[in-house]
Amino acid sequence: MSSQFKAILLFLSIAAVERSVLSESHEKQLVDRLFKNYNPMVRPVEDPNERLNVSIDMFLESLKEVNQKDSTITISGWLGMMWKDYYLSWNPADYGNLTFILSPSEKIWRPDVAFNSV
Repeated sequence: MSSQFKAILLFLSIAAVERSVLSESHEKQLVDRLFKNYNPMVRPVEDPNERLNVSIDMFLESLKEVNQKDSTITISGWLGMMWKDYYLSWNPADYGNLTFILSPSEKIWRPDVAFNSV
């Protein structure tokens, strides 16, 4: 390997490590700021009189049972929910163009969802 190629490889490696460290730093700063006073019990709206739109999608995984005698069916699946959390918003330019973070669902506000048999 030529010394010039080794120098370029070393430079690229250092740049990649530096970018990774900066990215982790931006993410840590953002998470620290977002969750410093965050309360998952508070509905995430700027104005308490404001409605919060929650989109809900149900994804059917399987049909478990059809009981014609009782006129029932048993299914399994999962829900997808999406809403805008006013308190978890940020300007990506302030955090190294970070546009999303991952967080355990227990740490954020979640809507109450109830099912009724139909």
